[in-house]
Amino acid sequence: MVLEKPEKITKMIFEQRYMKIVLAMCSPGSIKKCMDLGQVLSIQELYIKIEGTSKLDEFLIKYRPDVVVDFQLLNL
Repeated sequence: MVLEKPEKITKMIFEQRYMKIVLAMCSPGSIKKCMDLGQVLSIQELYIKIEGTSKLDEFLIKYRPDVVVDFQLLNL
């Protein structure tokens, strides 16, 4: 099984007409926190500020997304 980079998957989602990215989050201590998602993806500015996961519950209530993509790898 080949795992794609999170950036590649996020770009593919962004390019879909029927999907909209409403939130981007990063792990605690990440240098990506407060950056624009477009900057991280090396595309145009998306005006989606990357937030820390400490506010995950708050943002899930606010945005009520249909889908959540989590790029964390679990140690099983």
